Amino acid sequence: FLTKKSGDKQKKKDEVQRVRSAINIENSDDERGSGDDSDFERNDVVFLKSTRGSGTSNSGTVVGSGSATIDKFYKKTSIEESVCNNQRGFNVSQKVQSKLSTTKREEKRDRVCEYICQFFYEASIPHNTVTLPSFAHMLESIGQFGKDLRGPSPYEMSGPFLQKRKQKVLDGFKNHKESWELTGCTVMTDAWTDKKGRGVMNLVVHSAHGVCFIDSVDCSGDRKDGKYIFDLVDKCIEEIGEENVVQVVTDNASVNVSAASMLTAKRPSIFWNGCAAHCLDLMLEDLGKLGPVAKTISSAREVTSFLYAHTRVLDLMRKFLGKDLVRSGVPRFATAYLNLKSLLDNKKELIRLFRSDEMNELGSYLTKAKGKKALKVVHTKKRNRLLHDMMRDLVFVKFNSKLRNKRENKNRDPIEKEVDDVLADYENEFITRKEPTAEADEEQEKAHEDASEEEPNRASSS
Repeated sequence: FLTKKSGDKQKKKDEVQRVRSAINIENSDDERGSGDDSDFERNDVVFLKSTRGSGTSNSGTVVGSGSATIDKFYKKTSIEESVCNNQRGFNVSQKVQSKLSTTKREEKRDRVCEYICQFFYEASIPHNTVTLPSFAHMLESIGQFGKDLRGPSPYEMSGPFLQKRKQKVLDGFKNHKESWELTGCTVMTDAWTDKKGRGVMNLVVHSAHGVCFIDSVDCSGDRKDGKYIFDLVDKCIEEIGEENVVQVVTDNASVNVSAASMLTAKRPSIFWNGCAAHCLDLMLEDLGKLGPVAKTISSAREVTSFLYAHTRVLDLMRKFLGKDLVRSGVPRFATAYLNLKSLLDNKKELIRLFRSDEMNELGSYLTKAKGKKALKVVHTKKRNRLLHDMMRDLVFVKFNSKLRNKRENKNRDPIEKEVDDVLADYENEFITRKEPTAEADEEQEKAHEDASEEEPNRASSS
C-alpha cells in the first residue's frame, strides 16, 4: 500500500513536471515552440560597453582578470527597488548598456501575459488587480528566480506565509507607534451587521501619521451591550498604551454611551466622542424626511429605478451618458443627494435620451414589460470557508495594505464608495426602488441600541 501510494505521488510529480516543461514562451501558437532563433533562445544579453582593462568575447562573456561574472557591473537590489527602476526607465549611467531583440521580447511577453491572463480568468480575479504594487513585485521576484519555481501550497498561503506577511505589516507600524507617542492617537470602532445577522466590529487607530487597522472581532454570538464594547476598547487601549490615547470615537448608539461612561470611570484622561460622519448621516436622514426634499428624492428614485430595471433601457442610457447615472456613497443617506446631483449634472443628456428615436422604439417593449417584475441581477459571491482567526489575519493584511496605498495616492473622493459595477450595490434604493421605511429604520436602531438583542433580524450598519 505504501509503495503504491509513493508511486502515485511520483506519477503526479512527473506529470506536473511534464506539463511545466511543455510551456514555451518562444512560440505563441504552439506550446512546444520551434526555437529556431538560437541567438535569443535564452533571452541572452549582448554587452556593448566594456570596463577598463578587460574585454568582451563575441559570446558576451566578460574576459579579463578576475572572475568571469557580471556581478561587478551592478549592485543587488530588492524587489521593490527593481520595480521602481523598471518604472523609471533604464539608467545608462549606472548600468551596462544592453541590446535585445525588441520584436522577440515582445513576442515572449505576449506569451507570458497569456498564461497570466488565463490564471486570472479561471480564478475569476478582477482584472484591475494588476495595478496593485504587489503584483509588480510578484512578477519581478518570479523573473529573478528563473525556471522551475515551485509555487506556494494552499497550506503555505493560509499558514506560514500569511503569518510572515502579517509580521511584516506589524513591523511597518514603527512610524505609527512613534507618532502615537509624539502626538497621541484616536481609537475608532466600526461595527456593522450583515443580512444574515452576523456582527463584526473593527478597531482602527488614527494618528498624525495615518490610519492603521488593529483588529476585527466576530461578535455574532456575543451580547453586544455596553460592557462588551467597553472590554474590546479597553483591551485595545491597553495594547497601545493609555498615555498614547487621546480619545475614542464611536457612533451615537445607546450601548456606546454606556461604554463611554465605563471608560470615563476607569480612564478619566481619555475622551469619548461621537462620530462626526454618523452625526452628519443622521442629519441628512432628517433633512430627507422634509416634505419638499422627500418628494424630490422620490421622483428621482422613480427615474433611476426605471432606467436600471430594464437591460435594454440601461444599455441605451449608458450609450447616451457614457457612464452610470447612480452613484454610491459610504453614508447611506448621502447617496440620495449624490444621485440628485448626478441627475442634475446629466439633465441635458437625459432629455436627449427620452426624446431619442431609440427610446421610442422601445415603447412597445416597455408597455409589455409593465406590470412584470423588473429584471433582477443576481450577484453571487464566493466566500472562503476559513476559520475566523485566519480571516482576521487576511483582513489585517488587506486593510493595512489598502490604507498604505491610500496614503500614497490621495486622489479619491473620501465620501465615495468603490463599486466596480453600480448594479452590485444592491442596497441602493435608487436601483432597487425599495424606499426605506420608518419601520425599517426603527428595527435597525433597535438592533444597535437594544442591549439584549443578540442576533438582529435585519441588516444595519453604523
